[in-house]
Amino acid sequence: MAMIKNENDGKVLLTNHLALFYNLIKDKFISRDEIATTQDIEQLFATLQQLNTYEKLNEKFQEGGEIKLTNNIIIPVANTTEESRTKITKDAFVDFGDNMILVPAELGGSDSSNWAGLYADGDKITVILNGNDGGIATATATENLDCPYCVGVLNGATVIINGGHYKGSGSAIYVRNGSCIINGGFFEAYPWQNGEKGELKPWTLNCQNDTYKKGLAHIIVRGGTYVNFDPSNPKTDDAETYVDANYQVVSETKSNGDVWYSVVKKN
Repeated sequence: MAMIKNENDGKVLLTNHLALFYNLIKDKFISRDEIATTQDIEQLFATLQQLNTYEKLNEKFQEGGEIKLTNNIIIPVANTTEESRTKITKDAFVDFGDNMILVPAELGGSDSSNWAGLYADGDKITVILNGNDGGIATATATENLDCPYCVGVLNGATVIINGGHYKGSGSAIYVRNGSCIINGGFFEAYPWQNGEKGELKPWTLNCQNDTYKKGLAHIIVRGGTYVNFDPSNPKTDDAETYVDANYQVVSETKSNGDVWYSVVKKN
C-alpha cells in the first residue's frame, strides 16, 4: 500500500487512490486518535462521491450504447454475489478517458460470485473498451490471490480493447465463453501461483480451459503492452500463444527489473 510520512503532523497519509479506497472501505481511513486534516475530509468526500456515482454508471452499462466515464468509480465492497455483477448485456462503447473503475479486493473466489470489475455478458454482443490512463484496477496489493479480474467475457460476447489501463489480481482479462480482441492498452496483474508447485507469475490474459478446448473461448492480441507477461508465450493452462500470426512481441527491461512486452505488426 503506497504511503508517505507527513513530517508536519506525524501522520501517515495515503497517497495512492487504490490504497485510499481500500482503507476507507475497511473503516480505517481516520482512526479515533487522529485529527482529520482538510485534505483528509476532501479525500473522504471525493471517495464517497465515487461510490454514489457507481449506481448511475451501472444503469448506463445496462442500457448499452456510448458510455463515457467522467470521474473515478468505486464498485461497492458489498457487491460480492453473482447478482451484483457490473454487466454490459448490449452493444456498447466504453471510453474510460483518464478515469478508473476501482475493484475491491473482496470480490471473487468462486464461479458463482462477483469475480471481475466489468463483464460483457450476452451472445453476439460487442463491447468496445478504450481509454488513456484510465481503465479498471483491482485494489488488491498482495501477491498470490486469484481474483478479482478486470474484465470477464461470458456467454458468447465479444470484447474489443483499443486502449486503457487494466490491472487485475492473477489475471486482467478472463474469457470464459466468447472472444477478446486486443488492439492496444496497458495490461498487468499481481502474480498468482497455480497449485503448490506452480510458478508465482501473472496470468494477465487467460481463457477458461474447457471452453477454450471446445473452441468457445478466444483471445487474439494485435497490440498492447504487458508487464512481466509475454502473450506470445503465456505459459498459462490454455493457449500456447495469444498473438495474431501477423504480429510479434518486442520486450524492454525497465530499471526496476520489470519486463514490458509490446505487440507490434510484423515488418
